Amino acid sequence: MICETYYGDIERFAEWTILGKDYLNEVDEDANIGVYMCAHVQETDQFFTHIFKFTIEKPDLQIAVPMTDAVAGEEIEVTISMPRSELEIDMTNGELRVEGAGQKQVVINIPEAIRPGDVLTRTVKMTPRFHGNRTIYATFNSRQLTNITGDAKITVLKA
Repeated sequence: MICETYYGDIERFAEWTILGKDYLNEVDEDANIGVYMCAHVQETDQFFTHIFKFTIEKPDLQIAVPMTDAVAGEEIEVTISMPRSELEIDMTNGELRVEGAGQKQVVINIPEAIRPGDVLTRTVKMTPRFHGNRTIYATFNSRQLTNITGDAKITVLKA
């Protein structure tokens, strides 16, 4: 709780940084975080209240697809990467799911811990089954943080 007193005509902007270690294992990372603000004007005896709600920012997965068009029935390589981990704790029990372009879902278990500062990169072989404009989707989940997502558009030509 923060309590401050101001006199006269003053405008104040408050900044508050919440670190991952402050909320991990305390709240669901998909939940909203709320900040309740209350101000009292001594001269008029008026109160002002406001609630600010926001969600936790998560990184986006980056998906690199071939620079040339894919062909239905032919294998392609797709590289998925998650930017440098800014969490101050290890992410454990990682799982990466990749699907799209008519491909069955690929699940990659990541047994090693992703430590602070690490970059996660995995390459997946996929064989698109259907032609046309398609989207490849990827989702990363760990015990500490879930639903980190990314997508990429790809054009698949007829065989």
